[in-house]
Amino acid sequence: MNFRPEKIRELRMRHGHSLGTMSRLLKARCDFQISRSSLSQWERGNIVPGIEALLALCRLYSVEPNYFFSIDKLPADSRGNREGNKHEL
Repeated sequence: MNFRPEKIRELRMRHGHSLGTMSRLLKARCDFQISRSSLSQWERGNIVPGIEALLALCRLYSVEPNYFFSIDKLPADSRGNREGNKHEL
C-alpha cells in the first residue's frame, strides 16, 4: 500500500481551494490546525500526514482514507499460484 500525495492536491484543486483556504477550512470544520507550508509539503510527498491529519482531510472532502492510497498487486507467485504448487494425483 502506497500513500499518494498527489491525491491531496487533486482534491484541493477540484474544490477550488488555495492552500490558505484549505488550511482555514481544516481548522474551522475539522478542528485541525496546519500551516500552508505543511500542506504544501504533504502535496509534494516530502511529509506524509499522520492519522489525525488524514482523517481531517477525509472529513473535509468527504472521502474514505483509502482514497489516498494505492494498493500494489501481489505477484502471482506470492498468492500460491505458481506452477510448482500444483499437486498431481
